Amino acid sequence: MFIDIVKAGFVLSVLTLMFKAIHEMKREMKSRFDREDGQDEEILKVAHRVDLLEQKTYYELKANSDSITQLENYLTGKFDYKIRGGNSEH
Repeated sequence: MFIDIVKAGFVLSVLTLMFKAIHEMKREMKSRFDREDGQDEEILKVAHRVDLLEQKTYYELKANSDSITQLENYLTGKFDYKIRGGNSEH
């Protein structure tokens, strides 16, 4: 179980770094787009792809964060079985 937490923590840290890098790319592209007055169609396409990638990374980051929280709660005895959709009466 400890190994699962370590793996989840590693994935969470990698996704956090990816999210920060994507966010920085997005910010840089927006400033470039502003400088070029929106004339370049390619910039719009890439900006849209980066937005989608940022959203995907955010949701993966959130899902992994929730998984780590559930593992921590399970290990500390605070696990809520309703989270998994199970029946807590068993």
